Amino acid sequence: MRLRDVHKYVSWFIILVAIYGTASGINSYNSGRGQWPHLWIVSPVMFLVPLIVMEISHQIYMRKHIQFQQPLTTITEEEFYAITRRGKRHLCILDDLVLDATDYAPYHPGGKFIIERCRGTDISKFFYGGYNLEPLTNGENYNHTNYARECCDTMIIGRMNRATDIFKV
Repeated sequence: MRLRDVHKYVSWFIILVAIYGTASGINSYNSGRGQWPHLWIVSPVMFLVPLIVMEISHQIYMRKHIQFQQPLTTITEEEFYAITRRGKRHLCILDDLVLDATDYAPYHPGGKFIIERCRGTDISKFFYGGYNLEPLTNGENYNHTNYARECCDTMIIGRMNRATDIFKV
C-alpha cells in the first residue's frame, strides 16, 4: 500500500470519527430535552449529501472525453525550434499542438523537472501514459485526466505546421 493510500484512508477515518462524535454529541444533548430527538441526523446528512453529489459529478466528468481547443495560429518547425533553442520558453508539442509551459512548470504536480526535461519535444507519449521518464526504476506510467486537458487548453499557443515532403516514384 502506498503512502497516498494510507493518507487517504486515515483521512476518511478521521472524518467519519468526527461526524460520529458530532452526531452522538447532538443526540446526547437532546436526549433528555425531547425537543428535537432526530437532530443528530443533520450533521451526517449535511456532510454526506454534498459529498455524494460532488463525487457523482466528478465521476461523470472524468468519463467524458474532452477535446483540445483548436488554435487559429500555426507555428512552423523552424519557428518552434528557434524559440526552444533560445532556452527562455518551455515549448512542447502535444498532438501537433504547441504548448507554452513556461509559467506552468513550477506548478506541475510531477515537478518542474519534467517540464524542463521535455522542453522542445513531443510529449504525447507521456501525456497518454505510454512512457515515463524513469524506466530503470520502474516508474509508473501516468495517463493524464480531463483536468490536465483543461490545463493544457490554457497553454496552447498554436498548431504545429510540419513540412511534409511528398515524393513521387
